[in-house]
Amino acid sequence: MTPAEEILAIVADAVKSLPGHVMLVGAYARDYWMQAMQVYGAARMTFDVDLACRVSTWAEFQGIMETLKTVHRLRQDARFKHRLWLRNDIYVDRFHSGELRTPVATMPGRPILT
Repeated sequence: MTPAEEILAIVADAVKSLPGHVMLVGAYARDYWMQAMQVYGAARMTFDVDLACRVSTWAEFQGIMETLKTVHRLRQDARFKHRLWLRNDIYVDRFHSGELRTPVATMPGRPILT
């Protein structure tokens, strides 16, 4: 199992028991779609997994975060609070969406809304 497959399996397992929904986005989503649809082309190299979390409350998002950190032992990045590391191999960036609209942080080019 690659580190990307491992971190996706961890997240999938974590959200089964929690409220909210998670969707794979970004380059890994594109690569998965290209493979499933047998579309051939040049894919750029990526070193992270991007996920969108649809939650109703800030508490739901925090619950997902805490489960990933405590139960599944992903390490929170010291600089980017939305980033969790699997060992030093790969990280997952989580973005949340839904009805929550209080900015808590920004990353280059986009606010992170809660």
